[in-house]
Amino acid sequence: MKIRIVIDGDKATQYFPVKDGWKPVTPKKTIVSQMKDMCVLSWLNEGGVWTEHQVFSLSYINKSKLNLAYLRHVTNRKEDKDGEPFNLRGEGELTRTD
Repeated sequence: MKIRIVIDGDKATQYFPVKDGWKPVTPKKTIVSQMKDMCVLSWLNEGGVWTEHQVFSLSYINKSKLNLAYLRHVTNRKEDKDGEPFNLRGEGELTRTD
């Protein structure tokens, strides 16, 4: 999976690749927490019958690389019905580009 994360102080934005560049994700709620060499980006979004939560846990390797642990959790629930959740998990490295 290719993603881009831009961190600027206590703000972070996630981007998905599109044909001519990168498109920002615009969730309803975003939380960024940092301590020493760890950063956690968490966001919540909704639309129609779905609600989604994504978490990016980032650990500093060096000035060009971050280790990433990733969780995406989605539920689809119609009114008066049980939810239909699914999740994706992953890990890897993010490489800095300027």
